[in-house]
Amino acid sequence: MVALFSSPFAKKQLIKVLIIEDSEDDALLLVRQLRANDFSVQHQRVETAGALEQALSHPWDLILADYSMPTMNGMDALKQVRAFNRDVPFVFVSGTIGEELAVEAIRMGAQDYVLKDKLNRLAIVVRRELQDARQRNERRNFDQQMNYLARYDNLTGLPNRFTFLEHLKSQIDQYVSGRHIILVLYIQLKRFKSLSGNLDQKTRAAILQEVTNRLHQFVRDQGLIARLSDHEFALVHTGFSAKDPLQTIAEDLASTLAKPYMIGNMPFYCGACVGGALYPGGAFDAADIMNKAEIAAMHIEQSNDGSAGFFTAGMTHLVDHRIASQRALRDALENNEFIIGYQPQIDTATGEIASLAAIIEWHSPERGLTSVDELLSHAEASGFVFLLGEWAIRQVCQQIKLWEYSRVTPHCIAVPVTTRQFHEDNLVELVRQLLKEYDLPSSCLRLEISDGAIMRDSEKASAILHQFKSLGIKVALDNFGNHFSNLAHIKNLISDFIGIGPNFVQTLGKTPGCDETVAGIIAMAHKFGIKTVAKGVETSAQYSWLKGAGCTLVQGSFLGDAMDPQMVRERLRDDSA
Repeated sequence: MVALFSSPFAKKQLIKVLIIEDSEDDALLLVRQLRANDFSVQHQRVETAGALEQALSHPWDLILADYSMPTMNGMDALKQVRAFNRDVPFVFVSGTIGEELAVEAIRMGAQDYVLKDKLNRLAIVVRRELQDARQRNERRNFDQQMNYLARYDNLTGLPNRFTFLEHLKSQIDQYVSGRHIILVLYIQLKRFKSLSGNLDQKTRAAILQEVTNRLHQFVRDQGLIARLSDHEFALVHTGFSAKDPLQTIAEDLASTLAKPYMIGNMPFYCGACVGGALYPGGAFDAADIMNKAEIAAMHIEQSNDGSAGFFTAGMTHLVDHRIASQRALRDALENNEFIIGYQPQIDTATGEIASLAAIIEWHSPERGLTSVDELLSHAEASGFVFLLGEWAIRQVCQQIKLWEYSRVTPHCIAVPVTTRQFHEDNLVELVRQLLKEYDLPSSCLRLEISDGAIMRDSEKASAILHQFKSLGIKVALDNFGNHFSNLAHIKNLISDFIGIGPNFVQTLGKTPGCDETVAGIIAMAHKFGIKTVAKGVETSAQYSWLKGAGCTLVQGSFLGDAMDPQMVRERLRDDSA
């Protein structure tokens, strides 16, 4: 009887094997053993350090090595291989290696060992190690991609704010008095937001790439350019001295950026405000000089006084206001004035709690209660949003772990993410690290991102959403409909949930056309396999309408206010009883 799964025509796995062995017969025995176990083997045998060095210039899938050889020590061979390639599977095949030596060999970087009188283990070990090597390589590639996306803009390939500040800090650390100045220019593209709303992605990308090209022509090899957001860039230039006409240089750059961008045969016009700051020149560090250049650009935009200018003492009140806001928020964080409550999100099909929404509030002895919307707006304007956002996600992860210890586990926690945090911080890497730190599954979080954040830079947003998708982290587009005018956009979104905001929910049955709009959002979302969550539900009529329309989850005071962690634990225990 012929075995169905051992056909002679079955495709064998091809592997390239480097064998470190002084005996040709023993090497051929290993090759025969692998071929008998459905491997197609290409191999080379070496027995000296010189021959091994030459062989390592070629790619190998696997290295098999004897431990005791007259011409070479097995441990020395392992060190030589690991100095050249840390990933290739290395397996000792020896008749003399003992358990203590085997443990030491694995500690030094070998994957396993096989005794020569038990070669039936060889194929099992080889298959396992080849698979592990593939997984290690995939993880490393993924980590490298994540690191790149955390430090560089996906569309233009330029460094982001984090990488730019690192570079600027290094320039300041290396500064030698009297040789040159460090010039920082902060560039805001005028009208780009309104212009880009009428352009397709390809045209927007082409304009931004041309902006990048013009900035490269200005900097050449004497500085660095960064993209900070959809319409904001920054550059550091170390090729000027204090005697150069810096105001004229900045104005010329603004004029260059204001020239029409020819995309195809169509001209597009997009001016720029250029704000500058110098080191030395009153700036203390990288963050300070960057902040002053941004303030200068904001001043030019608000005053309509030319297209370029440098930070002056007259703008100090703007800096002082921002610093005061940052200090107040930092003090609030240190004094534990921020509190996270958890509001139930109810599954309309079962009436049970399906998830919880994290609600951040500021309880200040001086200011009183600051709502989440006001707090996040304040944090965005002051630049504190990155620290606050990290704190919030960390607190939620920590609380989920504490609930786990109490044997109560909510299905998912929805955490708000602001526009600046979504676009400018290394958000994906932060979330990934926190989940790993607290040993939590990716399914425990849902990040709520406004559709305005998506529209701010749809190409970058798409890349970020794909990263979250690959990690298994749920994403909700919050307050859907506030910025999108066409429901057909839904099909292009990488999203698990669509959030319907209180502005829609609280006008159900009151405002003409509102019911049809909300029903259309729900129907279109379901058509593309996206769930919906409605917020601000305050009455039984609103709840009944949303349930009848097929809304997946609902949240609001009618269904329960935000609870502290102890109340959540008791509520979930009662529901499961």
